[in-house]
Amino acid sequence: MYQMKKDRLTELFQAISGTKDLFLPLRKCDQTNYGLWTPEEVFDLETLKTVKSAKDCFFPQSEVLYRCKTEDGKISIDPQKLCDRPFVVFGMRACDVKAVEVLDRVFLSEPVDTFYAARREHGTIVSLACHEPEETCFCRNFGVDAAASGADVETWIIGDSLYWKPLTEKGEALTESLQAVLEAADGEASACEAEETVAREQEAIRGVIEKLPFSHLDLSRFQPENTMELFDSPLWEELYKPCLACGTCTFVCPTCQCYDIRDFDGGKNGVQRYRCWDSCMYSDFTERVSRVRFGGKSNLAKEAANYIRRHISEPVTAEDIAAHLYMSRPYLSKKFKEETGESISDFIQKEKLQEGCHLLAHTKKPLAAIASYLGFSSQSHFTHAFKKYLSLTP
Repeated sequence: MYQMKKDRLTELFQAISGTKDLFLPLRKCDQTNYGLWTPEEVFDLETLKTVKSAKDCFFPQSEVLYRCKTEDGKISIDPQKLCDRPFVVFGMRACDVKAVEVLDRVFLSEPVDTFYAARREHGTIVSLACHEPEETCFCRNFGVDAAASGADVETWIIGDSLYWKPLTEKGEALTESLQAVLEAADGEASACEAEETVAREQEAIRGVIEKLPFSHLDLSRFQPENTMELFDSPLWEELYKPCLACGTCTFVCPTCQCYDIRDFDGGKNGVQRYRCWDSCMYSDFTERVSRVRFGGKSNLAKEAANYIRRHISEPVTAEDIAAHLYMSRPYLSKKFKEETGESISDFIQKEKLQEGCHLLAHTKKPLAAIASYLGFSSQSHFTHAFKKYLSLTP
């Protein structure tokens, strides 16, 4: 355990930035956001919730992937250099540290995103405990400990002192480079006193968390088998009305990782291919996803599939779909056959069986329960249909 006086924070930041880039919450235009620190910047460690999270440090809002150029009839491709300069992100709260673990599961799984992996390799996270959690915090529900984040280095500001505890090899290396600024708790008595001070602070933080109104939410319904029930909740009818589809909610979310890939034509300077954050709240995003999901299906098939998905746990008939689309049953059957080459009844069965495959793969529901949920008359009826359309048994 190390400590230093809080009034020496600028000295600490100067020591870090001497060999590494340093990102921390900065105050600009009455807002606090993570940015590259320089001695001229005003840092703000009091604000718990920055406008955007520190996600930008590892997954930038926009980044060039490569450049290509045509010269004398030849095409040259210049890949963007990966991050190779070490940097430190100081002041991350426990919830943002936890969010990086979510990003890791996405970008560090095969195939590994080399741009993200390079930043994770060269980045060191120094967390800062939440001295006074806000009333709207709900971190406890997701196993986040606001008093101990588990970052490379954990810090606490208690009274007029900063307490510093390295936890990983990266944290130890950073600590070693800051020996001139940090003061080690020398001697057993001093070390015990520092540990006890931090322990009391942690206990106080957890005590506050326990009393917050959103600390004991019941999340038991949020299971894969309940996805469609939650999707069809009437609550969305009220929640969507004030939504502008601006995408801000996904941009400030520390775990959202959707992105788009675009080209910028720079004329004689060539073309830059870059990626930028995208959002499922954008209408064109959901339309593109719909095209991927439905492939070459006709608009009629898409409408029918959407209706089936919304009523997946009900007995869906061709008459139901025809009524929803303001068509007669015979016209729907004829038009559907012309556009897709299959009958509407077969299509209904296949859509329900696809959901059955999902439930079998991702839930522990018994076969009989899945058959009942999807509106089949019995388990044997579901098994027979499964084998008929998918050529295998469930």
